Amino acid sequence: MTGSTPQTLGTDRPQPVDVHRLEVTHVEQDAYTVDVRGHRLRVDQPLDAGGTDTAPTPTELFAASLATCVAFYAGRYPCTGTACPAPDFESAPSSPWPPTGRPGCRPCAS
Repeated sequence: MTGSTPQTLGTDRPQPVDVHRLEVTHVEQDAYTVDVRGHRLRVDQPLDAGGTDTAPTPTELFAASLATCVAFYAGRYPCTGTACPAPDFESAPSSPWPPTGRPGCRPCAS
């Protein structure tokens, strides 16, 4: 709205420090590391793209994060009928979507 004053919402709750902080560091050539909550990940480029191929590319890491996100939430989603999720549930990029049935479902233990 034109002429309106921006409003902010205040809170008395203490905010966590650096919860969403990512620190990216150049290692060498095309290799970088990123620190996330005390975990260090490395990315690089393949040899034919000028890197040293010491780690996945940023695009591969991005695709892997999406795939593991899907697998994580699919693993928490209960199977339909009288089946429970299996602990060894696997997700593959070629899996049909939407799924017609959860792979790895087995009868629930009583």
